[in-house]
Amino acid sequence: MAEGLEHVGEDDTTPAKSPTREILGLRPELWRVAVLLGLAQFSVGLWNWQFSVHLDTFLEPWQIGLTYSARPVAMLLGGYLSGMMSDFFGRRKTMAFSLVPISFGLLTLSFYPIWPTIPIQFGLVMFGISSVRLIQRAIPADVIEAERIQDPARKFMMIMVPLWLMDGISPLMGTILLSIGLLPQHLYLIAAIGGGFACIAVILGIKESLAKEIIEKAKQGPRIPIRSLGRNFWMFSGALVCYFFFYSSAISYLGVLCVDEWMVDITTYGLSWSLFSFTGAVIMYSVSGLADKNVKAALVVAILGNGLSFIGFGLGSGAIWLYVINIIWAFPFMLWLGSVRTIIAYSVPEDLKGRAFGTYDMLAGLTAMFAASFGALLWQMTGSLRFVWVLAGSGMILVTFIIAFVLRKIEIKQNQIVVQQ
Repeated sequence: MAEGLEHVGEDDTTPAKSPTREILGLRPELWRVAVLLGLAQFSVGLWNWQFSVHLDTFLEPWQIGLTYSARPVAMLLGGYLSGMMSDFFGRRKTMAFSLVPISFGLLTLSFYPIWPTIPIQFGLVMFGISSVRLIQRAIPADVIEAERIQDPARKFMMIMVPLWLMDGISPLMGTILLSIGLLPQHLYLIAAIGGGFACIAVILGIKESLAKEIIEKAKQGPRIPIRSLGRNFWMFSGALVCYFFFYSSAISYLGVLCVDEWMVDITTYGLSWSLFSFTGAVIMYSVSGLADKNVKAALVVAILGNGLSFIGFGLGSGAIWLYVINIIWAFPFMLWLGSVRTIIAYSVPEDLKGRAFGTYDMLAGLTAMFAASFGALLWQMTGSLRFVWVLAGSGMILVTFIIAFVLRKIEIKQNQIVVQQ
């Protein structure tokens, strides 16, 4: 069984025992992983905040919707395949591999941002991003499983602090670069170069977190572990499908909503994105403690908060309200991330965690694939993204009752989940 992380820059798949010292909930070895995840986030955060706004300057709404429909398809494939790869070949190799399509997609997008290649280029980037995000969950899950850690939500959330800090810094950098005359294509090129550096850093800076015997056990099991994942996993993941539908029907169009219907400029929108990310990084430690106290209650509160925030986006206007709602939204969003990851990690055996996160991503991707097009259709029919966001938020609130019912059937007891009869 794995026992955490210690040395870095080696290819040995048998981790050594970690020291007991922790800094803000993480040991130094996990902080190294967190910093490298933050470096990888640069390849996304520099441009992603303004991507829909850029597309809106030369594409029709149906083309934007089709482009964003490529994201869930790519993330569906990327998440599931990387889940298998990380279980069979290790987390480190999988993460290094995932940065290659990110850099390639951004490089081609910087030189050829034309229709109809944009959905393919965007899909390549999303394929790689889904893999990075899976590894971001799988590595702390390995350590939690190995050491029976009692604050799992804190581990899952604190490893994201550098990522969210970079997600806050990157839009500021992008805003400055655009304000001095650079084009969105230049942002894609810079991000592609950053992805290349991140790939090298992962190879040199991360040690495998999954023990060799667990990798061998995973290889002997089924490639598609539908039954092995268990009833708990499928109950929980299935309950989130409705939530993902409403969430994904609106979230892709946040930039267009703020710039076109809120009437704020691109710089203000970029600053609001940064404010959300910085807020998330600052509150991560405190919010993770709340999630560890009662992970089921935390998830219900988080989904309600996300729904109300979406309604706020649909009804608000002006720069001040945009800043305020981004600060408020950061609380339920971070709480949602920590609670969902904790429940999934505890619901499957140690050799299935990568495939569990990958299957979860696949379900989310399948749902989002239709939801993004549904949101675009509503946008086209009504001519209003405000309607799309209010409808999405209202639907998320209603779905809370379904999720709360399912959570009543699941009991979490120190690193295991059992179904209540």
